[in-house]
Amino acid sequence: ESQKERFNCAVEYMERGYPVFVTKNKQPLKGTRGFKDATTDIKEFVQMFSKHPTGQIAIVTGHKFWIVDVDIKPDECIDGLDSLLKHFGKDLTIDPETQMYQTTPSGGMHFFIELPDDDLPIPSSVGVLNGVDIRGHGGYIVISPSGTMINNKWKQYKLRNGEDENFIPMCKWTAELLRMARE
Repeated sequence: ESQKERFNCAVEYMERGYPVFVTKNKQPLKGTRGFKDATTDIKEFVQMFSKHPTGQIAIVTGHKFWIVDVDIKPDECIDGLDSLLKHFGKDLTIDPETQMYQTTPSGGMHFFIELPDDDLPIPSSVGVLNGVDIRGHGGYIVISPSGTMINNKWKQYKLRNGEDENFIPMCKWTAELLRMARE
């Protein structure tokens, strides 16, 4: 992906109201406040990006949507999708043809979930299930078209069905996962 492509996508995310910032290898840049520096102001972002034009684009979670972060790492015997399937069975309703999600360079997935009606903060929580994390308030994800080197090959994040912001609705499995994260 090119710097121009990353910049243009960042502008699109900001126009949707997603606060954006720049990272390096999924980590906040040294001398920054990470997600606390995220912005929807294009002028602010131009300054940030011009200082770090090779950085990855990240968006803040927990204000327009929350993320179910599914890791798949066969070398470490981690399969978050299998954990979700085993825990929720037929209640795990995801439509990959229409609902918004992202594949990650390592083979994982980020499912975009609509906010619940309860106005309670959505925690960021690691290990809700084996290989399943929640990215909510105080969290972020690196987003397409950013990428990283894996085994000497460039791999990108790829957003699917992002044009319509068709987030996965709150339903039985998302409500249960959120309850587990809040415990």
